[in-house]
Amino acid sequence: MIYNKQISEIYIAIEKEDQVKLYEDMINGDSGSRNEIINSCLPLVYKIANKFHYNNKHIDLEDFIQQGNLALIKAVDNWDINKSNITTVTTRYVTNYLIDMIKDSKYNVKTKYDITKHAVGHINKIKRVESNNIEKISKETGLKPRRIKILMEIMQTKRIDYTSLAFNENRICKESKGEINGCLADVITLVEENISDKTDREIFMSWIKHLNKANKIRIVANKLNVPPNIVSSSVKNTKKILRKIVSEAGE
Repeated sequence: MIYNKQISEIYIAIEKEDQVKLYEDMINGDSGSRNEIINSCLPLVYKIANKFHYNNKHIDLEDFIQQGNLALIKAVDNWDINKSNITTVTTRYVTNYLIDMIKDSKYNVKTKYDITKHAVGHINKIKRVESNNIEKISKETGLKPRRIKILMEIMQTKRIDYTSLAFNENRICKESKGEINGCLADVITLVEENISDKTDREIFMSWIKHLNKANKIRIVANKLNVPPNIVSSSVKNTKKILRKIVSEAGE
């Protein structure tokens, strides 16, 4: 994209030692320093916006960038250099703004893979911690580092429906009409921890991204260059393993 090339050539990240001086000048009213800080983060905003757009094609990339730039300005105006560097606070603000943008009713597209209320609570805990350091977040929230890592990835890359109240408190996830439903973060964890074959993991993770597609088996087969019958068999076996785990968890 021309925009990305232009801003990447013109604006570069500010070194830590330079951040201190620019920050001090900014809080003393120097608008030039403020603008320099904002401009240095434009490539980062584009990078985050592009990640969101990749998994939310129903929203224009330009809309993500515009909203991300608004979040960037908010981040700079609320930046406390004693708590974090500018890239950390920008990432947090932009990510949260874009998640809220997807939540907006005019952008909301329901899928068969809505996030559970339980996971939404965990995400809200993570958002309240002013840091992207997993160990620090774990200490302040009581969540396991692996759980935090998965949820943070989902916050940046997965489409989330925060309005869904369809969940089962007694089970990690549940099966309905042949599909695996529930918390995406939990299913990812289950697959990574219990499916030993790398190909089976890749097939299933690709398959769940296309649950709303009628021809998802063929889509996955073409994407991974695997015969459709292999994809179908792999998904069936993986679902069987997950169903067994869920059944045992609910006993």
